[in-house]
Amino acid sequence: MPEYGIGWPMGADNVLLISLGTGYCPVTVEEGKAAHYNLLSWAQYVLKELMNEANLQQNLLMHLIGERPAEGPYSIASPEISATPSGTPSAAALEQMSADLGTRKLVTYQRITVQLTRQRLDELKLPDVDPVKVREMDAVDQIPNMQRLGEAVANEQVHMERLIRFFRNGSSGP
Repeated sequence: MPEYGIGWPMGADNVLLISLGTGYCPVTVEEGKAAHYNLLSWAQYVLKELMNEANLQQNLLMHLIGERPAEGPYSIASPEISATPSGTPSAAALEQMSADLGTRKLVTYQRITVQLTRQRLDELKLPDVDPVKVREMDAVDQIPNMQRLGEAVANEQVHMERLIRFFRNGSSGP
């Protein structure tokens, strides 16, 4: 994009994009509860669901134009890692869409995020962290727990040996 003064060469060997998520949680309405929702309740539900949908769309688009780091299963949240909610395209569907677009990928893309549920936090060995409290956007009192959660997710999902080629002596080549 020379008109913007950006002359980076595109391609999975040249551009690394790491997306740090804030975590997500499936939005559900308990059976029978929706009948008692008021406008404020529905607004809260819709905002949370829009955030989840934006997350899904961004990851889907990045999957289509990007490739995962070599040997890396964590570019987008996989069912084995984060209990992908229903409505998420299967790995086979994503691969088919990618194939239909051609083989040239524009970036190497890794998504780092976590599902903020009791089960997932237990898997990360954080049984004392309350998933309801850490998923709130203004949970300043939860910063220490968020830091612990971030460290656990980074230990699981960040593999510098797969990304180091992007950081060697300012070059992007292998």
